[in-house]
Amino acid sequence: MKIFIYLSLFFSVSLLNAQSVNVTLMVDMQNETVSSSGVYVAGSFNGWSSNINPMSDVDGDQVYEVTLNLSTNSGYEFKFINGSSWENNLSGSCANNFGGGPNRWLSVGSNNQVEPAYQFGSCNVVVFYGCTDPLANNYNSNATNDDGSCDYTVFGCTDLSANNYDPLATTDDGSCTYTVSVEFNVDMNNEVVSSQGVHIAGTFTSWSTDSIEMFDLNGDGIYTVSVDLNQGWYYEYKYLNGDNSSAYEVLASWESCINGGNRVLNTDTSSTQVLPVVCFSSCSTCPVYGCTDPTATNYDPTATVDDGSCIYFVYGCMDITSCNYNPLATIDDGSCYNLTVDLGNDTSLCSFAGMVLTVYGNYSSYEWNTLDTSSQIIISSSGIYSILVSDSLGCIASDTIVISLSNPPLVDIGNDQKLCLGDSLILDAGSDWNNYLWSDSTTLQTFVVDTFGLYYVTVTDSLGCQGSDYVNITMDTASVAGFNYTINGLTVDFINTSSHATSYLWDFMSDGTFLDTSNGDVSFTYQNAGFFDVTLLVSNSCGTDTFTSTIDLISSDIKNINSNFQVYPNPSKNQICIELDKLSNFSQLTITDFNGKIVLAKKILKVKSMVDVSSIPEGVYLISLDNKEKITHQKLVIY
Repeated sequence: MKIFIYLSLFFSVSLLNAQSVNVTLMVDMQNETVSSSGVYVAGSFNGWSSNINPMSDVDGDQVYEVTLNLSTNSGYEFKFINGSSWENNLSGSCANNFGGGPNRWLSVGSNNQVEPAYQFGSCNVVVFYGCTDPLANNYNSNATNDDGSCDYTVFGCTDLSANNYDPLATTDDGSCTYTVSVEFNVDMNNEVVSSQGVHIAGTFTSWSTDSIEMFDLNGDGIYTVSVDLNQGWYYEYKYLNGDNSSAYEVLASWESCINGGNRVLNTDTSSTQVLPVVCFSSCSTCPVYGCTDPTATNYDPTATVDDGSCIYFVYGCMDITSCNYNPLATIDDGSCYNLTVDLGNDTSLCSFAGMVLTVYGNYSSYEWNTLDTSSQIIISSSGIYSILVSDSLGCIASDTIVISLSNPPLVDIGNDQKLCLGDSLILDAGSDWNNYLWSDSTTLQTFVVDTFGLYYVTVTDSLGCQGSDYVNITMDTASVAGFNYTINGLTVDFINTSSHATSYLWDFMSDGTFLDTSNGDVSFTYQNAGFFDVTLLVSNSCGTDTFTSTIDLISSDIKNINSNFQVYPNPSKNQICIELDKLSNFSQLTITDFNGKIVLAKKILKVKSMVDVSSIPEGVYLISLDNKEKITHQKLVIY
């Protein structure tokens, strides 16, 4: 009777709930010797079959588990089996005595569920350590005790350049996606382009017909647009001649580039992808119509389909007056010509030069007014020269040239000149010539001369005529000043010893007053005795020179030059010593300049006396000693 009641209850619950969920059952075999036949579970869900539902220990923790698909909101009895040994003596909250119990009892809800891991033959639950936080990445629904191992790592795309970059992700999970710039190209040359323009639509636009417009960038009928798409994705698309659903291109079913009537695209992994140009409503390029016959005059090498437009014209000269007139020509090709000949411009030649006059061109005959019949003649005189030529077609042409003979150029670089030592001069051949050649092979208009010699230049004019000139350069010596002299009282006779001078100027008083003499010799009488610096300035074309000498008219004027006293040191700067031969009752010392001015006067009271001369300016002076018997003199130099 119990069994019947249980079965009735079971089947009633099951019939009321047709849906199912996954239920995981677990048993702890740590305290058991697991049979080689394995561990099983049997119950009312499998007709109590002992070998239908084997259990497994995947992670090796001695806890065996199995997941069953059971009806929702149902109840079941079951037991675990170790090989062929069933659990016995179950007691506790997990057991019941329905039917032939005690058996384990299982209540199934409306969601997937995991049952606790019970010890084999017991209602004791096994303690499992792990992450018990459902928000953690490693949440373990079997764990009964949290062991602090919860991992809150956020997986996602960590590449900033990716489309799906996740700023919250801490660990890249390989989910990053990237874009590729795809260039679409469609040839609209065989279409009448809509006033709404050309567009593209596809899975990447949710088939919006007006979101992406294409443009003909260079007017060649090729419309282009670039669209950023995901790398490595599959897309379908179509081109539109307009911006509405009726503007879609229609692709034939046999076209290779379509799937279900749409174009297909698999993006690659590059940064840019350029699709080939295709014809609107075709997977191929548009046909180019034109003449495909290379022998035709309007042959189009780009044409792929012959449109019967080939033209076979005969080109040539259609001008009957031209030498190459072609009576068979139907189209003038601009090749008409008339024979011409050119002797060049009228020209001039040097009288001593010869000129070869040549006719250049493809001619068959030549006739000069000189009766020559060759392509060139030699010109030896002035005159008018003409030529008559003909070619193989019988065309004739003529030309005339005037030849004038000229005299050689006249060049003048000046007269012979003298050059002072150390000086230089410039010879100038003039600016009228085309070329210059000097004696040292230089080729400038001017030439710098700094030494004596013979210099010449040859010039060439615009006609090629040449002329020459030369000049002789001699060296001039600079003047050198010098003189000797003799003294006769206050008169001095100066004998000029200068050389190479042409001018002589004397300064006898050192006052800047010069006396000009023609031959250089001169006499000069002074008003009084003294020392006088005499300067002679001489000159010639190469410059000037001076010579100065001091004339002593004092020593010659002093009668008693053998004085009865000594002066030392002489020359002196600060003090002098006056030493007398003997001491008299009165001895007067005076120092005068050569203008007679007294600069110092002093009585001498000792045989040797020191005299301070530091206040006397530098120069030459006369020192005199008067002892009332006679006056004696000496020359004194102060420096």
